[in-house]
Amino acid sequence: MKKILLLFILLEISCSLRKGPPKDTAVILVEAEIGEIDPRYAVSAYGVKLSRLIFSSMISYDNEKLDITYELLKSVKSLSDTKWELVLRKGRFFADGSEVTAGDIAGTIELYRSKIGRASPYGHRWKDVEDISVEGKYRVIISLEKVRPTFIQDLDMPILPVKAIKSGNWSENSLFGAGRWKIKSRSRTSIILERNPWYSENAGKIKYLEFRSILEENIRALLMESGYADLSQNNISQLVSSRLKNVIVSNSPGLTLTYIGFNTDTPYLKDVKVRRALAMAVDRNGLIQSRFRNAAIKASSVLPPSHPYSCETGVEPTFNPQKASQILEEAGYTKDSQGVRFTLEYKTSSNPFRLSIVRAIAMQWAAIGVHTRIRSLEWGVFYADVRARRFEVLSLQLPEIMSPDILGEFFHSSKIPSQDNPGGFNRWGLRSTEFDKNYNLSSMTMDSVLRKNYFCKMQKIIQEQLPVFPIWFEHNSAVKSKRLRKYRMIPNARFTGLNQLDFN
Repeated sequence: MKKILLLFILLEISCSLRKGPPKDTAVILVEAEIGEIDPRYAVSAYGVKLSRLIFSSMISYDNEKLDITYELLKSVKSLSDTKWELVLRKGRFFADGSEVTAGDIAGTIELYRSKIGRASPYGHRWKDVEDISVEGKYRVIISLEKVRPTFIQDLDMPILPVKAIKSGNWSENSLFGAGRWKIKSRSRTSIILERNPWYSENAGKIKYLEFRSILEENIRALLMESGYADLSQNNISQLVSSRLKNVIVSNSPGLTLTYIGFNTDTPYLKDVKVRRALAMAVDRNGLIQSRFRNAAIKASSVLPPSHPYSCETGVEPTFNPQKASQILEEAGYTKDSQGVRFTLEYKTSSNPFRLSIVRAIAMQWAAIGVHTRIRSLEWGVFYADVRARRFEVLSLQLPEIMSPDILGEFFHSSKIPSQDNPGGFNRWGLRSTEFDKNYNLSSMTMDSVLRKNYFCKMQKIIQEQLPVFPIWFEHNSAVKSKRLRKYRMIPNARFTGLNQLDFN
């Protein structure tokens, strides 16, 4: 069945190659299904990225320096430690022609918070709202139950057309926002966006953006080299892109962390000595050179080195397979007659490039006597296992690391998935009273110096306990057609650069 589907794809592509892409359409290739775009529920990488093209946020950090950009808001003012004033810009419109008002800001927050029907995975960010007061058409006052140091960062949230949603004029294929683009059509493997006519200064040669899901890397490379597609970002490996002709390849620093996750509630991985030995057996420099052609940097923390709260911990595992083997031997994990100490199951996605990295890591672990059984799964199955903690070891990526409070989301003991909290992100099972204490203290102050001190302590605990092993931050990489111009990547790898896109 898979071969038949691939044949149909190749036939479709061959027809497309003869015609070439439309002159008014930029074709962007993605390596996975886009998923949901409704910002309340979008969790896939491309669902989130496309939602930011269709919806405008109150503020954003979508620029090369990651500075605050005021989008729908004109100003944000702290009236007290727990009370904030938001003032909207006038003359910003949704794609149906209705103006964005204070009621949409208040209504969007309530929709995210709502416990009626399907809950949003982002609703917890607004659970501390005590009161929302709409003061006229463009002013909102938000009162919180307690101090929230991340309040301004949390305003990076797409705003919804509340009246349209409540009237029932809303579905995944017809949703719209106040962004530069709106949905023209959608199928299982593609989505076409057209310009929002109500967005000011929104003209350009490119009238449409077509996103096509092409799962096979070699086919994406063929489409780019042939001139059928215009952009493939972060989904053609350096090894492949370096051999392509008739394209422009560019790289820039990124914020996406690649890490190895350990389930600390499993028999071998509950021992921190095992986790440290495994980390010390991974030759990160070698993998960065061989797999990325040096287009990545080693991670010394979960936070990227450019982050203002990133800290050198002094306890980062360094590559030393001899020492790693010694640690396991002294901890009582002796080798059997086959030279194997124990076996671990390592789950990853079916992405061939990611799978090749896992195989390389498995070979390095074999050198210290750890046998690895690799399970490569389709994304939906893989992610379901991740959420349910049905794994021993896994590899994942964490994109868009902006707020340091992501450490609390991923490592606070209250975030371990449970029957009461099935969506918790501490899937590793870290239980550290010291970590919890420092995170709780960081949440009680607006003082940036104090907060950084707490977060430095948290980063050190993570590197000591190693519930996850941060391995590297990959550069953003774009393969572009020669007709494309004005496209600039930004560190968080969102598609904001498509807004200024043009053709030669």
